Amino acid sequence: MKVVSITGPTGFIGSHLLKEINKENFKINLLSRKKIKINNKKNTYISFDLDNKYNNCFKKIGSPNVLIHLAWGGIPNYTSKYHLKEELKKQYIFLSSCIKNGLKNLIITGTCLEYGHINGRLKESMLVKPKIAYAKAKYKLYNKLIKLKKKYNFNLVWARVFYVYGENSTHKTIYSELKEAINNNQKFFNMSPGDQIRDYIHISELIKILILFTKLHKDIGIINICSGKKLMLKNIVKDWIKKNKSLIKINTGYYKYNSYEPKNIIGSTRKLNYFLKNK
Repeated sequence: MKVVSITGPTGFIGSHLLKEINKENFKINLLSRKKIKINNKKNTYISFDLDNKYNNCFKKIGSPNVLIHLAWGGIPNYTSKYHLKEELKKQYIFLSSCIKNGLKNLIITGTCLEYGHINGRLKESMLVKPKIAYAKAKYKLYNKLIKLKKKYNFNLVWARVFYVYGENSTHKTIYSELKEAINNNQKFFNMSPGDQIRDYIHISELIKILILFTKLHKDIGIINICSGKKLMLKNIVKDWIKKNKSLIKINTGYYKYNSYEPKNIIGSTRKLNYFLKNK
């Protein structure tokens, strides 16, 4: 039976992933600082902390066939220098130890913010210039892993995730704030001007893609995880309101644009669609 280790299993993506990946014929190691209650015989809890220095991280995490690495500290403070000064180093020490000691398949989540202030449809082959600390740290980690590939044979999937929505988010998002406003019977939902173009993907679709990559064992490199749909943010919010059968009205222009995001972000799905069609 294939062994899969997951960091960040209690987070937004991790908790949804665990529900679905347990349906597969995998043995799952759940890596977390806080103890996790195990309700599935295929699951094993492993106490793990990125702040600790282990002699052999690969052995510590259960010597998996695949590592799905979702954990990253300092979120949601995306502009903090902590990402570059501290988190990046911890991440690299952990991953390089795993790779040097035998890890052959690594799936790790990146971010569309790595593209920086490039507007329009974003392709994996583009030269990127991330603007904020979180995105800079992620991209620096990617480049460090690419250098490791010159010495060690392992498959890397750098899942460059765009905007994700769904239930049980562990951090504040526009979707979670909208749901809260609806649940509190508010008449209006305050938001930004709403004329930004955004590419949103539902958490269930993201999970299907991650599980597919877990099965493939291929060296995919950077790949956009997105819908490829060009939609205005206020129309996305209106659609969510409709699906929630709510009468809440949107109040656009209450908040300013985020300074670290370009106005228009749409991901190219050409590479993703290739793997989805040839799975």
